[in-house]
Order: sequence, then C-alpha cells, then structure tokens
Amino acid sequence: MRPAILLMIGLGLLCNRQATAQETKYVHVDLRVSSRGAAPGVVIVDRGKSDRVELGDTVIFFEGGTEFSRGNVTQVDDRSAIVEIRDQSLIPRVGSRGQVLIPSSRNPQRTQRPRQPTPTPIPEPTVPKTEVPPQELPPEHPGWRNRDEDYQDGMALLALVKPIRPEEREMEVTGNIYSSGSFAQTRGEGSQNSYFRAGAHVDVLNPFDLGGGITIDTEFDYRREVNDKTGVDIYPKRFSYWQGGSRFERTRWEFGRFLQHGMPEFGLVDGVEWGHRLDNADRIGASMGFMPELGDDLNSGDDFQFAAYYRWAADDRERVTATLGYQKTLHNGAADRDLVVGKVRILPTEGWDFNSTIWVDIYTGSDNLKDSALEVTMAVASLARRWDGAGLDLTYRHSQFPDINRNDDFIFPGNAGIEDYRYDRLTLSAWQIWGKDTRFHTVLSGWDDERETGGSAELGWDFQDLLSDRSHTDFTAFGDLAKFSKVVGVRLNHGKYVDGGRWDLFYEISGHNFDHFPADANDLIQHRIRASRSFNLREDWLLSLFGDLFIFDDDASWAVGFDMNKSF
Repeated sequence: MRPAILLMIGLGLLCNRQATAQETKYVHVDLRVSSRGAAPGVVIVDRGKSDRVELGDTVIFFEGGTEFSRGNVTQVDDRSAIVEIRDQSLIPRVGSRGQVLIPSSRNPQRTQRPRQPTPTPIPEPTVPKTEVPPQELPPEHPGWRNRDEDYQDGMALLALVKPIRPEEREMEVTGNIYSSGSFAQTRGEGSQNSYFRAGAHVDVLNPFDLGGGITIDTEFDYRREVNDKTGVDIYPKRFSYWQGGSRFERTRWEFGRFLQHGMPEFGLVDGVEWGHRLDNADRIGASMGFMPELGDDLNSGDDFQFAAYYRWAADDRERVTATLGYQKTLHNGAADRDLVVGKVRILPTEGWDFNSTIWVDIYTGSDNLKDSALEVTMAVASLARRWDGAGLDLTYRHSQFPDINRNDDFIFPGNAGIEDYRYDRLTLSAWQIWGKDTRFHTVLSGWDDERETGGSAELGWDFQDLLSDRSHTDFTAFGDLAKFSKVVGVRLNHGKYVDGGRWDLFYEISGHNFDHFPADANDLIQHRIRASRSFNLREDWLLSLFGDLFIFDDDASWAVGFDMNKSF
C-alpha cells in the first residue's frame, strides 16, 4: 500500500479524537446538475438560498454511487448556485446527482412555537348610563381538562405527538427530468460531432400504503462521431422496489435493478439486497444478483456477484463510521474477482473532516498479469476543514486496472497496459473570503503515472457584484508543468443573474510549449470562448443555451448546444 494512502488514513484517525457528543456537523441536501457554466470547470445546480446554500459551501458529486468530484459554491441565487469543480478533469454531467454540505448551525430545528403578538387594547365606547334590567349570569365553567397530563418540564414541545409512519403518508412522486444536446464542427478537418441525451429519475414514495418506494432511472443517448458513425443507446439504470430502512423499521429490502444501498462501490445489480441496523447503530447487509455490463444498453447475465458488508458506528448519530465489504464475482460461471472495499468517514462537530475509500483486489494463481497477491486498484482520501469564511481540502487519488475477466467485454488497454498502468494525484485546494464580496481561491496539484510526473497550479479572485448587481466575476491565472510540455494561461469568467435566468461569458488564453517538437510546432497559442444564457421557464423548467469557440494555432472548432432540466 502506498505511503500517501497510509498518511491520509493516519490523519483521519487523528481527526477521530476531535469527534464530540454534540450535534451532527452537516446536513446533506440532495441536488442535481441542471446545466454547465460558461467556464469549463463550472456547473449550475438546482439548489440555492431558499435551501440555505451560501457562498463557499462544499458540494459532492457522485458517479455510480461513489464520490466522483468536489467543488465549492462561488455564486448563489434563490433557486440555483454556481459550483466551481476543484479537479477540472472530473466535471459532472448534466443530470448528475450530488449533495451540498450545509452546517447544522445554519439549519436549526425549531424547539418552541413562535409567540403570538399581544393585541393592542381597543378602548370601550362611551355609552350613556341608563337603567338596565338585571341579567342572569352564565353558569360557572367546570374548568378545563388538561389533556397533557404526561407532559413534564424539559420535554420537547412535540414529544407526545404521535409521529407519522411511512405507510401513513400520502403517495408522493419526486424526481428529475433532463436533456442536453450539442453539435460541433472542426474547421481544418471538416469533421462533425453531435450528441443528444435525455433521461429521467423518478421516486414514488409509499405507492402501496406499505411505506416503501419505487425508483426508476433511465437515459436515452444518441451520438454521431467523427467518421459519421452513429449510435443509439438506452440505459435502464434503475428499476426497483424498496421497503423499510426507516426509524420504524430497521430492516431494509430492495429488489430489481438498483445501485447497492449499503455499498454503492459494488455497483449496479439485478437481484436483491438486504440490510439491517443493529441496536448499537452498526449496520450489516448482503446482496446477490447479476451485474449489468458497463457498455451499451447495460445488458445483464454474464457476471454474477454476491457481496456482504459491516459498518461500525461510534454512536447513533453516525459521525464516525468505518465500513468493510467483500464482493465475489463470477464471469460466465467461472470465478473472477475478489474485491475488498474499506471506508472511513469522520465528521466531528469541530475540526477536520475525513473521508476515504480503498478498493483492494485479491489475486490468485489464475490472475497471471499481477505479481502481488494484494493490490490497491483504487483509492480516494479527502481531508477537509472549514472555518468562518475559509476552507481547505487535501485530496489523494490512486487508480490501476484490475486483472479481471470482465475486462474482455470492454475497451481496455492490452496486457501491458493492465500490468503497468497507474495514476496518482495529490490536490490541495483552498479558499478565503475577504470582506463581503471578494473570494480568493487556489489549487495546487501534483501527479505521477507510469510514464511521467507533473504538476499544476492556479490562483484566482472572484468578485460578487463587481460590475453590476447579482453578478459574479472571476480572474484566474494557471500553469501546468509536465515532462514534455508546459502551459501558462489566464481565464476570465463573468456571469449575471437577470429576471427569468442568467447569462455567462468566458474567455481563456494559454500558451503551450512542447519539447522535442519541430520548431514551427513547439509553441502554440490557444483561445477558448464560451457564452451561455439560461431561462427559468414555467413549471420550474430550466433551459440553457450555449456556444463554444476553440482556436488552436491555425485550427479552430465551434459548437452550439442546450441543456434542459426540471426537478419536481
């Protein structure tokens, strides 16, 4: 196991000492990527001020159930926010799911009812004195009967109110519908590229008055490639029914096609999963079924898996957890992969947050391409800290190709690539808010693979309302240094919220130097220009139109496209 992984785990264990018996540090609010921003490393999400999102908040994006990338909120409006991705090689697609981490202190639970205003006394009108006959007085009230005899001082206001069980709630349908498309053309080659995507994710809660739910997630893709080859794919990602898993029912079942709930790292499965929460807040679970292929149409039937996991929790608030899972796969009936996944999550009320996931492949005599019996084929570890108006994040990533028979069905490198390929990257990102409207941000990154070593750095400032109200302007300088190339550049990104939507403009210029190239091709200038305009349509539809222009030396390409999204 590499020293960097051990270092990150050690730092995470030190963070455990800061976990206290106070409230959970963050509230995780689900979101979706509704469109792309003008800058390449920026996306727009469907959460905003109405969801208590603020400048600098951390956003986590997921792909295949696991953490894909992270970013920070750089501008926020009532119903949407702009998120800058820390690693621009990991940009989430339109429709991708994610979560924004909102501090618990910003989302307090109301513990008592608001006081009613004291009415202003109304003076009685002056009535002339007259003789009035005596009236009978109403009978004396027997007194109010106290219906809260069991209530005691110090109890929560709603302590004696019966909670609504999942099966007692009305059926509810929520979800997200999205589509996007683009047409691109390269001037020098005269080639064209185009694609169209449309998808939907729908959750039906309590459809049969049993408290469970139905999840449907599917996508349609069309593409036309450089050689005029076309392709049409339908991805039925999820269609499942789940039951349980609430505070009223500790056991959870799910069957159909679904992303595994207990260990999302084990991927999609056509089968069944069982999970149970123990008295001490620990969780156990197991799953069995076929694994859909990761290629076209998600066909299933060649790869079978069974898996089990155990998750330990420090207390019922689950601020500190550690999970260990094992997955065994069979390819066409023959033993294939033995995978162990370990996870550690530490979210103390104060101090450093730590998240890590490690994939370890166990090889036997039938795996001829690997020398060792154990190999870390993937690892992600993140150490983060947030202060008032500032944040710091240190992330390590490692990946290698596992030696598994399932690779036969996909486009992977040959045996030499599986044996030698590796990639390690360490990224440090930080941001600081100065004053009310200015934010400083920087990203430092170093990487190493089987061929070369390199690094990159960027330094930027963004300003709120610099040129006009509800606007955002960012200036960033950046550079990359690798074994055979160097890049230096600057980018400008400006956007503004307007009535009914927003518009964005982006420009980047960079100089590229290549070693060991001919003299007339070793220094090139690149320009990137992008403009986009989004519209808030009726019934919460969001439409975004964009245009791109890419100029590289004497060559150029352009693209136009759209993104459309609706959450309900």
